[in-house]
Amino acid sequence: MPEERPHLSKQEPLAGKYQILEDINTGSFGHVVLCKDTSREGHPTVAVKVQDRPEERYHQDFKIEIDILVTICSRPERPRSIVEMLEYFLHRGRWCITFEFLGPSLWVSIT
Repeated sequence: MPEERPHLSKQEPLAGKYQILEDINTGSFGHVVLCKDTSREGHPTVAVKVQDRPEERYHQDFKIEIDILVTICSRPERPRSIVEMLEYFLHRGRWCITFEFLGPSLWVSIT
């Protein structure tokens, strides 16, 4: 993990079950890491979005995103075009959101 992310370590699984494999992408207030879910059969890969910036404003923005995803993903008619959120949790005081892993981001695909 890059030095500017002391809250993450490949030796410390997120939520005790997401073993970090590599960085995938970085956004404006968070980044995404590819992880192996050691709690599920077959240890599928998942994408975990991690809050990078510890400021309260970003903490609140992450929580708003989580609340929106909870609402959307709980609907039986959830559009399949929206990535599925598997869970969310706090890691060292920073929000993390676990998603099904679909491959490279749209941004990576077009640049």
